[in-house]
Amino acid sequence: MIARPWIRYCSSGNVHWEARVGLEVHAQINTSSKLFSPSPVRFYAPPNTLVSHIDAALPGTLPTLNRQCVKAGVATALALSFKLNRQSYFDRKHYFYCDLPAGYQITQQRVPLGIDGKLTSYVLSPRKVNHLIDGSHMPRKTLCVRLKQIHLEQDSGRSIYDTYGSQTLIDLNRAGIGLMEIVTESDFACGQEAVGFVKELQAVLQSLDTCNGHFEEGAIRVDANVSINRPGDSFGTRTEIKNISGLRSLGKAIDHEIQRQIEHVQSGGQIIHETRGFDEKSGSTLRMRDKEGRKDYRYVPEPDLPPLLLMYDEDRSHVSTDDPWEPVNIATVLKSMPKLPAEIRMNLMNSYGISLEEAFILHEEDGIDYFKTIMSNCRYGSVAASWATTELLGLLRRKSLNFDLCPISGSEFGSVINMIGDGEISTATAKKVIRMIVLDEHQMTPTEIIAKENLTQMNDIEVLSKLCDEILNSSSAKALLKNKAKKNPIGYLIGQVLKQTKGRANPTLVNQIMTEKVEKL
Repeated sequence: MIARPWIRYCSSGNVHWEARVGLEVHAQINTSSKLFSPSPVRFYAPPNTLVSHIDAALPGTLPTLNRQCVKAGVATALALSFKLNRQSYFDRKHYFYCDLPAGYQITQQRVPLGIDGKLTSYVLSPRKVNHLIDGSHMPRKTLCVRLKQIHLEQDSGRSIYDTYGSQTLIDLNRAGIGLMEIVTESDFACGQEAVGFVKELQAVLQSLDTCNGHFEEGAIRVDANVSINRPGDSFGTRTEIKNISGLRSLGKAIDHEIQRQIEHVQSGGQIIHETRGFDEKSGSTLRMRDKEGRKDYRYVPEPDLPPLLLMYDEDRSHVSTDDPWEPVNIATVLKSMPKLPAEIRMNLMNSYGISLEEAFILHEEDGIDYFKTIMSNCRYGSVAASWATTELLGLLRRKSLNFDLCPISGSEFGSVINMIGDGEISTATAKKVIRMIVLDEHQMTPTEIIAKENLTQMNDIEVLSKLCDEILNSSSAKALLKNKAKKNPIGYLIGQVLKQTKGRANPTLVNQIMTEKVEKL
């Protein structure tokens, strides 16, 4: 089901608006060499040290297609349910920037690698997106996003602006690196929905190992096309926000642009088909230039590359070849496909009875193996997932650790959850023990700490009843019960019992006993 349009009630009158957002995601292909040259790919290399004659577009050089890039593109297309074109073509897209030595980019404009894909993404947190939605909250929902196409193309170099020397420096290390461009339909209604999609896409790419997904390295860059219209009207004029790097920036840029367009139209202006950039410091989009059209790019077929051919041969699916002239076998790629994030999360939910959000967190934080170790020694799956993704993860983040480096082993953590579920220790005690190991770096196991500190839970009803009587016979308790204006005195009395037992008393039993005694007074 396609996302419900984003609607905002405008305080200046009874006017409703719908926002339509489409994305163009550029994912850097995770290969050792570039798309059309043997130059290595490495992010932290010194400027202009990974540049071949082809990357610099020297006269007489010819491109040679990197077969590994094609295999990565095919794997990604299959994971995103694209219909693969057995024969696709490369084209030249002309534009003149200083970081594009050839004056054109090799891409796939006429017949792309794949068309008509889809990806189910999620908006998890039921929280305010920002001031754009007046007082309402985003519901937890599923979005089935339509994907228009996926194609291969080469990246440009980097322009580095030296504000002190008033000059532009060019680094061609990135020039020629293989990109997969994934184009969506206008199925998003706000920034949060777009963020949820890109986050899910990032997880898919990382599971396939076709892109490392590191925003800080520019491995994923997003262009957003934003338009607004009245309900029932056709799409409005769209603007494009270029090269958004980072999920937080993506959500802010889209939501600001929606707000800007609404305010601009309501003040009597018209939206111009233009390219804009996002300024993270001001949190606003800024005009860069008029948007180029297809005529401006002067697309022509790439004369130096033959058609890109794919084949499907199950009989040869076991054959792995790096022959650059051998078409990529779709059956071979299918055979090597790993489990995708959606399947992994579903297996976790079905196997251990945990929630979708807990499955998301475990997958995103690389905690699945740790959680499986927990469950090898634990009888309470939902409780374990809740504690692992909240209490334990929060402590690990405070120490800049992850599940792989957790000071408490999965089996030890599972034993703590068993003791909670069996009523042997209270939740307060469990938190104390876990904090002692993770934050205070105690070298003992949870069982040893509980035994040494005598932290087992008090479940003896007679002992708890006597403790409740002692609290009720105190002068402060009698004064509290006589004060009719005091709401929920039982909560205070229970707190006194827990305080006296240093958190060891079973709070559920104390609540039952104390409630019965107070009602009899």
